[in-house]
Amino acid sequence: MTDEFKKQIKLIKYGRGFRVSIGVMLLFILMGIFFIISGDYEGVVMGSVEIFFGIVGLLQMEYSMVAIGLCASSPRKRTMETWLPDLSGLVWGIVGYAIILLIVMIKISFFQEANEMKQLYGEKLVFAGMMGAIVIIYSSMAYKSVWGSMIFFFAGFYGTLFASGKDIALNFTVGALSGFFFILLGVVLAGVIRRLLYRKPLNRAAFDMGFRKQV
Repeated sequence: MTDEFKKQIKLIKYGRGFRVSIGVMLLFILMGIFFIISGDYEGVVMGSVEIFFGIVGLLQMEYSMVAIGLCASSPRKRTMETWLPDLSGLVWGIVGYAIILLIVMIKISFFQEANEMKQLYGEKLVFAGMMGAIVIIYSSMAYKSVWGSMIFFFAGFYGTLFASGKDIALNFTVGALSGFFFILLGVVLAGVIRRLLYRKPLNRAAFDMGFRKQV
């Protein structure tokens, strides 16, 4: 499975608009890092959305390959659409959350934040993990159910954003581990949804005009 994952990463560069997608992905990640660094603990939640949206671009490139036929006729098509995205979501989800956690820990250490402030950061890490889970789940249905994925994302996004507006002191370690738990939960739920929608055809409305001609 590890070898298959490596092959998948190598194949991404053959997807349509590879360089543009990588540029956009890096832009999102840099914006997320900027939000977390420049803001206070409130910036962790919004920064996490930007970072996870950037990382999810890799999954979108993978689906683009399926759509234009590079993998459509492959005997490993089911693996390309299910198990490998599961592994990809797990790896990149952990990477994204690790970036957020590392920046927060550096900020706390550099500015020598008080214990109360550490607890507020701990609470925001929980919501950062929830945002990551929402984005990962969204990516599992975006190309199969456009309206369903949009409704889910906006409901989850605004619901989490509203809940995160209420400051609740939480032990930093507990918050960090809880955020990680939500990432894993998002990967599991995304895998379940991906299998439920496997036989559903890719939705043309999910692609731009250039893509639709090839779907």
